[in-house]
Amino acid sequence: MAAPAYQEPVLKVVGSVQSYVDSSTDYIRLQVFKTLMRLMTSLVKSSVLGVLIILALLFLSIGATLALGAGIENYPLAFVLMGVFYLLAAGIAYTMRGRLEQWVLQSYSDLYWNEN
Repeated sequence: MAAPAYQEPVLKVVGSVQSYVDSSTDYIRLQVFKTLMRLMTSLVKSSVLGVLIILALLFLSIGATLALGAGIENYPLAFVLMGVFYLLAAGIAYTMRGRLEQWVLQSYSDLYWNEN
């Protein structure tokens, strides 16, 4: 029994659709990979920079505390004052957490949606 005349064009269409789906899937995978890599590299750079800044602040804080202790001639009080300073800084950061969250979301959404 001979194949109907419309079977060959249908098979060509099915092949074309399958090729389109495969290439679209590959394109989406590439876009997801690109976006994830941009986010990951940004996260790694931010983490490394954050650790270095924390280390610098640690040494600056110890130096400032020792200098304050020498100035007031009471090292324990200088460390207490520095601790109070950091508690105040933490309180201010806690009250501004909404702005921080907004800034982080905006930064990473710009990174995600920009097509550079």
